[in-house]
Amino acid sequence: MIKLIAILPLTVLLLPGQDPRPRRIMRTDGGISTVQPGNTQLFPATPAAPEYTGPKGSLSGTVLDSATGAPIKKAQVRINYAGSQSVAVTDAAGSFTFQQLPPGTYFVSANHPEYPTDPTLRQPPEPVTVSPGEQKSGVIAKLTPGISVTGKITDDDGDPLANCSVNLFSRTVGQNLQTTHAANTNAAGDYTIPNLPAGKYYLQARCNAPYLQPRAFAPPTAIPAGPQLGYAARFYPGTTSFTGAQKVKLTAGQPARGLDFRMSLQTVTTVSVRVTGLDEERRNRLFASLVPNDNAGWTNFNSMAGMVEPRTGVAQIHHVPPGMYTLLLTSSGPERMVVGRETVQVAEEPREVTLQIMPALPLSGVIHKEIPPSTLKPGADPIKPAGNGGMISLSQVDEQGMLVSAPVAEDGSFTLKVISPGRYRVSAMGGFIQSISIGGETTDGPEFVLKQGAAGPLTVNVGFTTGILSGEVQLGESHPPQVLLFAVAGQGSHTSVIAAGTSGQPLKYSFPLPPGSYHVYALEVTDMKIADQLMTSEALAGRDEIVEVRPAAETTRNLKLVTAAEFEKADQ
Repeated sequence: MIKLIAILPLTVLLLPGQDPRPRRIMRTDGGISTVQPGNTQLFPATPAAPEYTGPKGSLSGTVLDSATGAPIKKAQVRINYAGSQSVAVTDAAGSFTFQQLPPGTYFVSANHPEYPTDPTLRQPPEPVTVSPGEQKSGVIAKLTPGISVTGKITDDDGDPLANCSVNLFSRTVGQNLQTTHAANTNAAGDYTIPNLPAGKYYLQARCNAPYLQPRAFAPPTAIPAGPQLGYAARFYPGTTSFTGAQKVKLTAGQPARGLDFRMSLQTVTTVSVRVTGLDEERRNRLFASLVPNDNAGWTNFNSMAGMVEPRTGVAQIHHVPPGMYTLLLTSSGPERMVVGRETVQVAEEPREVTLQIMPALPLSGVIHKEIPPSTLKPGADPIKPAGNGGMISLSQVDEQGMLVSAPVAEDGSFTLKVISPGRYRVSAMGGFIQSISIGGETTDGPEFVLKQGAAGPLTVNVGFTTGILSGEVQLGESHPPQVLLFAVAGQGSHTSVIAAGTSGQPLKYSFPLPPGSYHVYALEVTDMKIADQLMTSEALAGRDEIVEVRPAAETTRNLKLVTAAEFEKADQ
């Protein structure tokens, strides 16, 4: 049976101040120099062992476009060796050379400004071994070209609309949507978004310029009485609702042209939000946003927002179509979070809404960490308050990106400065969240509800005793080069990769996981660089196995392989 190790989420503590450690840099002549903290000069390193004095070698090769095979001029090529690196730039033939290299294994990578910089889509560094005095040649580094997306935005009469925005969205591993790229239209209504990584995207167009129409005389800042006209935001190919949006597949080396939008006028209005309960700390950094309730759960990309004016406590949100919305009051800054919420019905007439800011209070607590069984002494308490100078973070479950963090003291105690009522997910250093207690209520797993007036203490129990998920992957007649096991739960996502065996024979696996309920998938993977795209695809719906993993116990479940052909067909 092949043993696997899950990739568990870790929290890394970053300490303020300058890194006191010297940095070692490989010179182009193959020697090593050390940069001392606070200095800009290079000083010869004092190695523990004598520097290599034998015959030195070289490493040369070419950087190519992976789609066309053409050489790439002015690409930056990096080689890493023993924590040091050196950089070269390719010539007109795409060639590079590093000389005076001591023997060892070098990792070669390349980049270029005109190629996508998304690190998850780059080719992994290629290991190249150089023997003493060897003149290594023929090394190939490939860069995947970006894609250019172009289109035009017009009104119902076919006339161009200038200064409209086009946004691209893609899915994350957690199945959320995030904005990746954006552009505005020019005077001719044309837009171009260059240098995009291959993948599948949603597009949305917005035109917020006012549509001039007859109105009664009023000061310029006054809100017009009665219905107004404006352009409704549209998803490609032309729907106002995300449920009708169509994914656009971008293939490396193939420009995507003609992604046009025709914007239609519709009735819109202005919503004024008056905020009460303002305090000095938040007065200058509050935003009010309206999120459509038919938004299919995606709250961060189809909302309309306005900044709260500190002096008056009022925010104006323009171009709001009639409908049912969730009004969110959000604080910005390092501790960005929702501090007010209300359901609002918007009709054709302008509307004013009063929203009470939710009181935010400090929340203190302690982390109890289970002592790993391998280090537990006989007779010792397996659970005790403990910290290691790490961090605890709380993120609002209903709102993407809302996060508040605090350092954990050596005794496991912490204090979160400002936190408002809501549902939160907790992450802490090492291990996994077993349970959370507050106000006499205990919940299993990493999520809990902070009720109005609950000031703590918050007790977080962190465990280390995992369970084992094992079984077989039914390969059928396929013989995939790699199989990706993908488990999703409230504790986060966990992945492991195994090599397939003989065609037609079951593939045994053993997968350590924190206790909990999981949706588990087995995917055929022909290229690990697109693994994130596979794990975020809607094609996986209904192709999972639901399993319950218990601590210190083995759960057996056989998995059906989702082949590349099945995946591609379902993901069209």
